[in-house]
Amino acid sequence: MAELRLPNINFVIISGRVVEDATLRYTPQGTPTCTVRFASDRNFKNAQGEWVKEALFINLVLFRDLAERSAPRLKRGTPIIVEGTLRSRDFEDPRTRIKRTVFEIVVRRLHFLEKLVGEEIIPTMEEEEYTEEVSNVDSQEIIDTQEEEQEDLPF
Repeated sequence: MAELRLPNINFVIISGRVVEDATLRYTPQGTPTCTVRFASDRNFKNAQGEWVKEALFINLVLFRDLAERSAPRLKRGTPIIVEGTLRSRDFEDPRTRIKRTVFEIVVRRLHFLEKLVGEEIIPTMEEEEYTEEVSNVDSQEIIDTQEEEQEDLPF
């Protein structure tokens, strides 16, 4: 039987709000890295016919110029649309010694759904778009950053 050949597609588009202010750090090689928690809601009817809101919480990771430009605006409650790739990473919890897996989105494009005019935030359909190609990030820098972030995980 012939082998089935599947395309390698890993592309995520999701909208929601920032859960907590972004954290901007630098890898030992000097690459800016921004991490932020993000929530996206899903509304559906349950078996009783009642509307239920279910929140999905996920970590976002931004690199280089995209990280530096976006971090100051990624404040709690900011509505955004994210485009990127899904990745997972494994680590061992230092306290419990249990192996954990974390899924996160590596952001390639970020659309802010509000504009800042002076001190005032104005909702807009004209999205400010930040884009960056992240394929050239050194994989060792990513590993170094992930090891630093493991200490901050809530579980």
